[in-house]
Amino acid sequence: MDESVETLTRAMARSDPEAVARFYDAYFETMYAATGATRRDEAFRLDVVQDAALRIIESARPFEREAAFRAWVRRVVFTCAIDRLRAESRRAAREAQYARSAEGCRVLSDSLDRIEEIGALLASLPREEQALIRLRYFTGLSLGRIGRLLGLGPKAVDSRLRRLRTRLAAELGGEDHV
Repeated sequence: MDESVETLTRAMARSDPEAVARFYDAYFETMYAATGATRRDEAFRLDVVQDAALRIIESARPFEREAAFRAWVRRVVFTCAIDRLRAESRRAAREAQYARSAEGCRVLSDSLDRIEEIGALLASLPREEQALIRLRYFTGLSLGRIGRLLGLGPKAVDSRLRRLRTRLAAELGGEDHV
């Protein structure tokens, strides 16, 4: 590295974007190598490096010695790896517990049934109404854009969608949240 660690870390502590870029270029390999202890795939290791880089940049402080800074960087990477592994473990335990529970099975079954019901109802709609739903909710077009495509004003599109949602909700036996 051409510049001293003290110059680099002082600039990072001042949130100098160029110093942050130089840090990342100079220490990426060090951070990535430190993730090897996780014995995880590349995607996981890169996520850890990203977490660590952000944490280092947010809490940057001046260091006088290269060895001390490298040790701190490795420690931050190690801590981020542990945090990510613990979070992943907790998420997996929650998902497994929920999947084993009778409530989880019932909710999943009910959800799948509801999705099939909604799909059948949407398929039974006239083509114009299907197109209106597709344009608004699947492609995310604005009311104005949909109106221009269909030769309508935005208020007319909004009115048609509102009536359609109300009718679909009534047919599904629920509130207007379709």
